[in-house]
Amino acid sequence: ESATSALVQIGRGGSSNLTMPFFHYEIELFSQLGDSKGSLENRARHTDQTIIINKWFLEKALNKEDIFLFHMNVVGNPDTELDLYDALGDYKRFDELYNYYSTKVPNKSKKKINAYDLLSLIINERMITGRVYIVFADNFVNSSFKENLYMTNLCCLAGETNIETPQGTKLLKDIKKGEIVLHPGQVLDPAAVGMLAGMGYSRVSVYKKPIVKIISTGDELLEIDSELAPGKIRNSSAYMLKGFLGEWGLQADIYGIVKDDTDAICSAICACMEDADLVITTGGASVGDYDLVLEALEKAKARVLFWKVAMKPGMATLAAVRDGKMILGLSGNPSAAAAALFLLGIPVFRKMCGRENWEVSRIPVCLPDGFPKGSPGGRILPGTLQFRDGQVCINTQKHQANGMISPWSNCNVIGLIPKGAGPLEPGSIIEGLYLEEG
Repeated sequence: ESATSALVQIGRGGSSNLTMPFFHYEIELFSQLGDSKGSLENRARHTDQTIIINKWFLEKALNKEDIFLFHMNVVGNPDTELDLYDALGDYKRFDELYNYYSTKVPNKSKKKINAYDLLSLIINERMITGRVYIVFADNFVNSSFKENLYMTNLCCLAGETNIETPQGTKLLKDIKKGEIVLHPGQVLDPAAVGMLAGMGYSRVSVYKKPIVKIISTGDELLEIDSELAPGKIRNSSAYMLKGFLGEWGLQADIYGIVKDDTDAICSAICACMEDADLVITTGGASVGDYDLVLEALEKAKARVLFWKVAMKPGMATLAAVRDGKMILGLSGNPSAAAAALFLLGIPVFRKMCGRENWEVSRIPVCLPDGFPKGSPGGRILPGTLQFRDGQVCINTQKHQANGMISPWSNCNVIGLIPKGAGPLEPGSIIEGLYLEEG
């Protein structure tokens, strides 16, 4: 308190700096000045604090153990073998000296405090003023406290558990002490990242981005920069699928084009599964002379979960598992491939990303223009969500077919026309899958 009173302030640029290791009991008094009123608080708020901590203290704090804080004059020693400052970078020697001083120093020159509570005070000051710097003393070897240290941000690591606000700290206005702020499986949107930053968390544990490999099968396929030839088409589906997967938080890589050969397809699938979390194939999933993906999966000893789905477009879809990893076989038609990817893939992808809410929301939507065709087997209509005359509507492209990509542009809702429905009048209400962002 005396040191704080003596600080001379000449504007922000002339602010003083107070540097101390965590084991001074003056550090607790100084941190608490932010809770006071009057000139001391003002002086404290304009003082840069550099707090020197080491691995020993962090372990005590994480375990919420009690430690002793000492008067600064009783732990320094001309004999470097007994100098607690000099031992900051040496875990074993520091632990031995700290235990030595804990028993030797009289009670009037030391104070017991919980290490976690002390860390909370430091974090609190850092959040309030932004002028508390954490220096780690374990980032050098055989160096004394007097030599240069490297400054770093305070890094709080959280495991796959609820992230709670540190006890005994002043937090953001909308967060109460001890309140659970983020749950496992919750998406880190910008607001969540802002709350973490406000509480002093520069790192949290998250799920890694799943890696997806896309294999395109078919002798008719050409690379996108190739000249068209009779009976050939460019490999557009792979790039469309990669774009969708990237938007959903996955890392997608295109393996390339594989010819219509069972052994070649089998080899490609096995190669991709070496470093991918999920493999997607396009083409070769329906019934035909050159539809060989199913045969290739059996050759690769994959367990087929299903083959063909009662949906249009997207009927020619299969799924299999090999060594705990999924293979999703999609149609070679772009629209059919997109339909299966959206309806069958999104829940899987969300679970792989660790999301708690992985199911796609279902909402009633209005077809403002109706639909002119019957749907004996049901029908999938990609579109965009719009509001017309107070109603939630789906805006669809009038002309849709299995080989068309454009209906899926900016798609954020999929209309589901039920099986056996006839032509639908304008204003008809159907069920829709709402693909909300995030």
